[in-house]
Order: sequence, then structure tokens, then C-alpha cells
Amino acid sequence: MADIQNTNTNPSQPVKDKISLLQAHHDCVSACILCYDDSVIVTASHDATIVLWGAQDGSRQEELAGHADRITDCILEETSHRLLTASWDKSVALWDMSGSATNKIWCDSESSLLLSCDFNLSHQLVVAAADSGHYHVWDVRSGEKVTTVKGHTNTVTCCRFDFGGNNLCTCSMDCRAAVWDIRMWKHLLKLRDHKHTVSCCAFSHNNHWLLTGSWDTNLHLYNLADGSFRSQGPVVLGQHRGCVSSCNFSKDDSLIVSAGYDSNVNVWCNHTHQLRNTYKGHTSWIKDAKFGKDKKWIVTGDKNGEVRLWDTQAGNESERKGHHMLAGSKTASAASVEKCLHKLPFQDRTSETEQWAVFIVSM
Repeated sequence: MADIQNTNTNPSQPVKDKISLLQAHHDCVSACILCYDDSVIVTASHDATIVLWGAQDGSRQEELAGHADRITDCILEETSHRLLTASWDKSVALWDMSGSATNKIWCDSESSLLLSCDFNLSHQLVVAAADSGHYHVWDVRSGEKVTTVKGHTNTVTCCRFDFGGNNLCTCSMDCRAAVWDIRMWKHLLKLRDHKHTVSCCAFSHNNHWLLTGSWDTNLHLYNLADGSFRSQGPVVLGQHRGCVSSCNFSKDDSLIVSAGYDSNVNVWCNHTHQLRNTYKGHTSWIKDAKFGKDKKWIVTGDKNGEVRLWDTQAGNESERKGHHMLAGSKTASAASVEKCLHKLPFQDRTSETEQWAVFIVSM
């Protein structure tokens, strides 16, 4: 934490420093999101809560509680600022970010544990991935179930709609990813290139690319626009030293961020397919990594309940010395970090005792 070097011209020399650290939960952070022009961080956790934090000062703004078991995924529906969550309690919930009440809850008592979810704004659909190998689809307006599809022979780990709203990607512990036409809920593609569990997937915002990550430590990038993967296979991005747990595109699709069980955050150029930066600092498995609105910030969350916010644009020595990360803070040496801790009280729902969240506002 002595430096803020976040532009790494030599990926073999990992960036070890973070901009800010938030001990957000007392259990694993399963999802983290930057929203409201990167002014708010949303975190979802295995402690069954969703928390909204001020990105500038780490202030705890709102807690959304209602799930009876761990939350496994959280998606932001940006147009109406609603959150969609999936849980081991076999339910999917749609939340209004302005209050703790849910808009809708879908629950299937006969289904298995739910591991992932997504929202289709175009068709007003909600999808959830299940431990049974199925995925379930509901209509948001009527609340009725549209379909249940047996998509895989093992746990469905992730489900994501494309940005046109007409296709769905699912990936699974059966080592496969699949793309579905949602008009008929039929396969368009069956992708069998990974050698282990396919843990995550993402479409590019222009729908030209599909990205998958796997426990085989690799990312696979499929060019859907020209279909070259059919004859040449996918582009393989392989710099992680452990299972890949998260992969996402920047808003303009120029960058890719990935994270994994090696505790590293990798940033890739989507044009050259080369590793651009590696960020180090987490001490446990990273569960999620996402870009903010304009690629300046990356937010990450790990198994220990820790959330980190990284500045991708602080590059050279002069920038590091003069950079102000958060309101009222200046850069500092590692020795001075302890003087820069702000303690934020929150309630432990299990013990009713007061704990402390820690937000580091200087480096």
C-alpha cells in the first residue's frame, strides 16, 4: 500500500497497491457493483445482505435484507436502478435501491439452490441458474414462470443475457457453456473448449464477443461477429494461476477484467488480447471484479468479505505523488495507513453485537 502504481507496462511485475479497502461483510462478498456514476458501491454477501456504500468515504448508506440464506449473485438493472439477487434460499428478489422493500420475489420450493441471476430489460424477464443443472425464467410483469430448462448435466454456475436481449449464455460444472435463443429456449451454441468447470461468462456490450472463465485457469474469448471460433477455436487468455471466478467487459468493450482464486485481478486489452495490468493486494479468493462507468475504477470483492477499489489511471511517479484518491485524503506511505482508518459501525445480524467496517482513505 505504499504506492498507487496502477498502470503496469510490464505485466510480469504485478501492481500490488490498492486505492481503498472496505471490510464490507463478515462473510464472502459474492458480487460488487459500482453505480450512480461510480459514487456508490453495492455489495452482496453470503451473510444474506446487500449493502450500499459511499465510494468516496466508505459511508454505509443502506442495507437490504430479506434473503434467508447466502446471496450468490447480484445484478444491477441500470435503467430503473433496481437490483436483482439470487440466493441459496431458492429465491430471486428484485430490490428498489431507494429502500429495503423488494418489488418482487420469485421462489420455487421444488428447485435447487440458486447460484446466478440476470435481468432482461427488453423482454422483462428474470433468469436464475440452479444447482440441479436447470435454469428458471420468470416474467417480471406477471410474476409467472415462463419456463424451466434442463440446460446442463451439472450445476449451472452463471447465466447472462446478451445486451440485445435475445440470447442467453449459461455455463456449468459440466465443463460446458451454452448460448440459447430465448424465443424458443433452444441451443444456438454448445461450447466445449474448457477442461474444467466453466464458472463465469459475459457478453460484450456490442454483442460481438462472448467471454468465459474456468477453473482450468483460462479465459476463452469467442468472436460471435465473424464466427471464427468455429474453425479456429476461441482466443485463450491464460495468465491466472488459479481458478477464474469472474470476468467482465468495460462499458466500451475495449478492456476485460478477470479475477480468480490466485487473488489477482487481471486487465486485458480486448483489441490485442494481451495482458495489460495485474493488480495484487487481496489475501483471499476474489469472487467478483467489475469496471465502473468509464474504466477509471475497478471494484473487487473476496471470500473474506473485503472490497477493494482500484484506480486504473494513476500511472507515473508524478501522478502517484499528487493523486487524491478520496475526498480529503492524500497519498501516504504504508507506515501512515493506520492513521487513515475510518471505522464504520454496523450490526452483525447473527450476534446482535456491534462490529466495525474499515475503510482506508489513504495509501
